[in-house]
Amino acid sequence: MKTTLKKSSRGKAARLELVSANGGRAVVPLKERRLNFGGKWDYAPAPEDSKNYVIAPRHELFINGKFVAPRSKKYFDSLNPATEQKLTEIAAGNAADVDNAVKSARRAYENVWSKMPGRERGKYLYRIARIIQEKARELAVLETMDGGKTIKESRDVDLPLVAAHFFYYAGWADKLKYAFPGKTPQPLGVAGQIIPWNFPLLMAAWKIAPALACGNTVVLKPAETTSVTAMALSMCCLRLPGDEDSSRSMAQSLSTYHPCRPRRWRNYHPCSNQLPRFVTHRHPAARPEMSARPSGRGCRHCRAS
Repeated sequence: MKTTLKKSSRGKAARLELVSANGGRAVVPLKERRLNFGGKWDYAPAPEDSKNYVIAPRHELFINGKFVAPRSKKYFDSLNPATEQKLTEIAAGNAADVDNAVKSARRAYENVWSKMPGRERGKYLYRIARIIQEKARELAVLETMDGGKTIKESRDVDLPLVAAHFFYYAGWADKLKYAFPGKTPQPLGVAGQIIPWNFPLLMAAWKIAPALACGNTVVLKPAETTSVTAMALSMCCLRLPGDEDSSRSMAQSLSTYHPCRPRRWRNYHPCSNQLPRFVTHRHPAARPEMSARPSGRGCRHCRAS
């Protein structure tokens, strides 16, 4: 079979076409051959695209089962470390806000949560775990936007572990007497918990889940640089079903505040001397697993003041 070259007609003299000698059919030059499947091979929009999730422009303190404005009337910006764009504003609490948070958590502890049977507490922890699973993709995107880690790590590692921790401690809520043979574990009261920046939601689960399972209530201080997912976790608590008193008590048992000067926490309350103690009733020989040191090396707002 022979092929000849001829110039294209109708003003396309510059283009050479291969013409089959026997059939007279035009053949596309080798360098111009392309597979054309239309849009069938295009990538689908990523469900983890940050454009799919809207972050509220401002987050208040979560105290007494609801979001309240800080008495300090101060807010600070939470930035996306990848783009340095502002994500939202976070309320900065002061001593009066911490007083309010601790008193609310104390009321929830004394009136409902510590008196609730472990089996009932476990139901609420199970429900929190299920809500986290339902919102896992959204929480993973928020964790990535707020902390800067890859979406693969947030989606495939952090969020499954967050839900797993709540599931795990929900199962222990009515079995505490088996955890420490010969002992009678008792709740301690209000647990002050400080969360660092590198695993914001995962470390919150590490601390909150065992505290609530053991009958304690929590005052949580997230890192000022990564507070968005802690506020999202507070919103999850508002979705808990059940009777009004118990559901409200569950929401009250978790208070989230952001003091601009975290190093003063120990001067806020007499109960702050319990910070280094683990939230469960540990064996006397066991070493404390909590640290009284605040996360990071101080608030950027404090360094500027």
